[in-house]
Amino acid sequence: MKETQINWKSSNEEINNMTYEQAIELIQKQINLGMSKGDFKPRKHLVKAYELAVNALEKQIPKTLKIEKWNPALCPSCNNELSEHLGDGYYKHYYGLKVCECGQKLKWEE
Repeated sequence: MKETQINWKSSNEEINNMTYEQAIELIQKQINLGMSKGDFKPRKHLVKAYELAVNALEKQIPKTLKIEKWNPALCPSCNNELSEHLGDGYYKHYYGLKVCECGQKLKWEE
């Protein structure tokens, strides 16, 4: 993930328009700071809560599916099959599916 610049003196509008990517980066920096000798020293349960929040936020960013010829389409997060085998070597992909059962938003290649 490419790093974005966070302006700590942001306006309310900039804060309200924070992207998922920026939120993930901010939380990860806080986790890393807590693991180092910084001022932020979270307890283990808070670190776990932050990690869960990052995982949930990452699933809100659509990811491209893994699609190989003669194989089912796979979720990029959990590898769940998102296709139906037609019995003749072909697969019918569920192109209308926007979110996998694991919660990952999907981006279908065209």
